[in-house]
Amino acid sequence: MNQETNQISAREKTGLYRREATAYSKRAIFSWCLVGWIYAGVTWQVFWIPGMLIFLPGIFVASFIAMVFFIPLWFVKEKLRGCGRASLGLLILGTVLKIALFCGPIAGSIGYVHLLRYFIDSGK
Repeated sequence: MNQETNQISAREKTGLYRREATAYSKRAIFSWCLVGWIYAGVTWQVFWIPGMLIFLPGIFVASFIAMVFFIPLWFVKEKLRGCGRASLGLLILGTVLKIALFCGPIAGSIGYVHLLRYFIDSGK
């Protein structure tokens, strides 16, 4: 009986992990594309090759950025769920990872637009 309960719990954890990872990845892709297009439109041009270059590799880069911050955040959350009381260090680490998870794709897309401008404008 106890083994069945552990298996259900493991399945639930796997499902929860997949749902949260997908949600964070979707948010990262959305913020990457939105901020990248707005920033490119304001500072440069968005309707030509830069607009496509922001979207196409951006979905992969944004997902990678989300993964880099989500995996440690998941372990911190699991550690906090497992212990009876939360330590201040884990709470601070979780908060920093969560902020980085939201700000990482935004900063990455702005840096990517700068990099695109450098390479495309240097060819002229």
